[in-house]
Amino acid sequence: MTRDLKAAKLTSVGACTNGCEGNLVTITMYVRGEAVLMTSCSTCDRRTWSKSGERVELRSLLDDIKAAQPLRKAS
Repeated sequence: MTRDLKAAKLTSVGACTNGCEGNLVTITMYVRGEAVLMTSCSTCDRRTWSKSGERVELRSLLDDIKAAQPLRKAS
């Protein structure tokens, strides 16, 4: 699967459900070749992450990113 980085989008997706009713923005990124969506409220800065249509914790995504990085030799 090839990915077209120009196809990654910043999209407005509605209003925050955290009580502030701020605008939500979704950013699509790629982790280990898989699309990951980060949704953020422009008012309260609440962020949620999803992969394959399911909500995931940031710690899990950071672990995936770390696993995908080649090990570097200490100099």
